[in-house]
Amino acid sequence: MWVEEIDALYPGTANSVIFDAPLGGLSGAYPCRLICERIHTEGARSVARFGDDFYAGEPAITENRFGAGCAYYIATDPDPAVVRGLLEEICAAKGIRPPLPGLPAGVEAAQRVKDGAAFTFVLNHNAAPVTVTLPESRIDLLSGQAVSGETEIPAYGVLVLRSETA
Repeated sequence: MWVEEIDALYPGTANSVIFDAPLGGLSGAYPCRLICERIHTEGARSVARFGDDFYAGEPAITENRFGAGCAYYIATDPDPAVVRGLLEEICAAKGIRPPLPGLPAGVEAAQRVKDGAAFTFVLNHNAAPVTVTLPESRIDLLSGQAVSGETEIPAYGVLVLRSETA
């Protein structure tokens, strides 16, 4: 795959990305903004195409499989639902699950495992407190306090949780 041309869109203008076939929860058309690249697949397959302008029908998202691997290329700035849906589909196909599902917007969870212990870092990137649901009681290693169920994380706050792995 290679890029022939990059077209910057004017502020406030949009094109669309139309999926060739349903992919997980993604189907139909979604808006895209900022840039639209004209790409040549050369071995990759189109997953979605541009819907408008002179590049209508040209690939907007491609998938390229090689050996046991797979790479996706997104030739635009798609609606966040497209990125979220694509990542969910890739993770589901590889058996990757989030350390804490169902987090509110602006909250990130990352997990590191070492010597039989899992450390889960929950970061609130919001300027306001948020409530997260913890599946089991744990100790917040930063405060030393037990946390469980509905737990409030202050604005820009962090929880560091430890659990044993199987």
